[in-house]
Amino acid sequence: MYAKNAGRSSSRRDLLDNDYYQGFDRQDLFPRSSYRSRPKELPIVSQNIRQAKMRSERSSERRSERREDKERRRRDPPERRKEERDRSDKSERRRKRRGGERLKKEDVIIEKHMDNPFHENFNKVIENPFLKAKEVKAEIVSSEDNESIFNSTNQWEVGGDSFGQAEGTVNTAIVDIYDSEEGCDPFLKMRVVVLSCVFLIQFVSGFSRVLVILNQMKNTDEISLKPSQLCLPLHMELLGGLSSTLILPMFLFWSRIKSLSIACLMYLACTLLAMFSSASWMFRLSEFLSGLGAGLSLPLIHLYSAEVFTGQRRFKLALVIYLLEATGELLSTFLVTMFSVQAACLLCVAVCLPCLACTSCFAPESPRFLLVKNEKTLCVDSLQWLRGHMSDLGTEFTQLADCLEKSTGAKGVVMTVMNKAVLAPVALCVIIVIIASSSGLFSFSLLFVTNFSGKTISDNLLMVESALKIGGALTGLLLGPRIGLKMLLLLGFASSSAICLFVAILSHLTTTGSSWAGLVSLSLFLLSQHSSFGPLKWLLIVELSPVFHILWAVTLASASFWAFSLVQVMVFPLLMHHPDIALSILSWAGALSTALSYVITLWLVPDLRKCSLGGMEQHFKQVFSGDKKLKTFQTSGDESSVL
Repeated sequence: MYAKNAGRSSSRRDLLDNDYYQGFDRQDLFPRSSYRSRPKELPIVSQNIRQAKMRSERSSERRSERREDKERRRRDPPERRKEERDRSDKSERRRKRRGGERLKKEDVIIEKHMDNPFHENFNKVIENPFLKAKEVKAEIVSSEDNESIFNSTNQWEVGGDSFGQAEGTVNTAIVDIYDSEEGCDPFLKMRVVVLSCVFLIQFVSGFSRVLVILNQMKNTDEISLKPSQLCLPLHMELLGGLSSTLILPMFLFWSRIKSLSIACLMYLACTLLAMFSSASWMFRLSEFLSGLGAGLSLPLIHLYSAEVFTGQRRFKLALVIYLLEATGELLSTFLVTMFSVQAACLLCVAVCLPCLACTSCFAPESPRFLLVKNEKTLCVDSLQWLRGHMSDLGTEFTQLADCLEKSTGAKGVVMTVMNKAVLAPVALCVIIVIIASSSGLFSFSLLFVTNFSGKTISDNLLMVESALKIGGALTGLLLGPRIGLKMLLLLGFASSSAICLFVAILSHLTTTGSSWAGLVSLSLFLLSQHSSFGPLKWLLIVELSPVFHILWAVTLASASFWAFSLVQVMVFPLLMHHPDIALSILSWAGALSTALSYVITLWLVPDLRKCSLGGMEQHFKQVFSGDKKLKTFQTSGDESSVL
């Protein structure tokens, strides 16, 4: 035992005598404690020395490197140092720019969501004097933790293919008014009355058109009329329609519904002039105002109908508008023949006044037009008035915004004027209107109502022509929803071309006169025209006009129609100087123009029945981006199949 203690004490003394441990405290090496404990581990002397040497070497190397860098910079020219500084500045600016762009994209996304009035839980109804008090209440279903189910932002998200699949929610319009379990209340019925008065403008248009023509016939010696005098009222009407294209862009930019009220005022003025006309200038002025009103109301009412209703409904409404116009012509002829011009004028004024009141005070503006002008609050107000409380306004608003954002010209109208996706549909529209208008509809109509004489208008034949227009519109209503816009146009062009060929051959075999074969042939030609291109030309113009280029596209197509129609009426008196060849020339020209219209429509016009307004614009946009081919033909009614 004593030997062990002596050995331990000697080992401790040896450690303390070691030179390497002279700086350590004795208590650190041999701590005292109440129990006998082992001494702490001693530091490894060789490893500490190696680390200290390595640290000193590294520090000396760094000092030498800094000295070398200083010497190098001192020897380098200032241009090189400037390039290094510029390089570092560029990299810093690039980092800042990338960060700024990322923040800007985030701000744009946030702003886009906040611009949508229906983002997140904002789904309130804007007040409207036509809304029932119960309709203003927004029903919000809450969960157990009192959080609205509308807080989900995914509720308003629209898929990528929603552009052409908006039929279920967009533009349900007045049809959904009667889906309520409580039935139709007076306030909702009032909306139907207001919209009906808007479309009755075309009834007034057809009524005043025939009224001013018959007004001259009743106040002039019919026996002494020449073909030029016979064509003068129609000439002034077409001249008024052509003159309307000078002010049409201003009205298209101003408003849809308010511009229709201006057209109502023109119809009212021409009716009052016809009622009290006694001088030649009053006849001419009433005819010019009637044409000026028609030149404004025809494109505006079809544009308003197309922007408010779905594709299937606006197709039917185009035929209904034409039917109303033909009914006005028939009723005007009947009243003037059976009673007097003054009685017909009184009825026209009575119908025109409620139309003027509804268009100027009660009818809402087109939601699409308001959204193009960035009037989001007024757009929601118009949607609520048109749809009622049963429709999903948030989804419809989002889909309208997405459709406009995809349209060519959304980022700048002037920059996209020369875009092929803009010029192609407008050029196609103008070409079809020019060629189809050259078929001689007005010339054949004048031959028919004058019984091939070109001197005296027969009241009975004028009523027959109005009845043919009504029959054509009804035929289009029966066939149109089943075969579509394109197929109805093709059917009309094909039948018109065949009838013109028959009349051309018939004119070489018989003399021109009042034979029943000539009248029946012309009546069939008029029926085919009044069931296809006659009622659908304005809808085709609206469909082919890009949304942000409507001002000049619709105006150009309208001017083409009025100009070539005016040329027909101006050429008619010249043709009647040679009645033997007049019918033959008109028939061959009509057969050629309708056949050419058939070919162009078959190969170049897409048949997009279930898409919203702007589908044709998207079609041409895909054509010029390489996704589709230009030559298309539709058989199924859903998508274009490439030949």
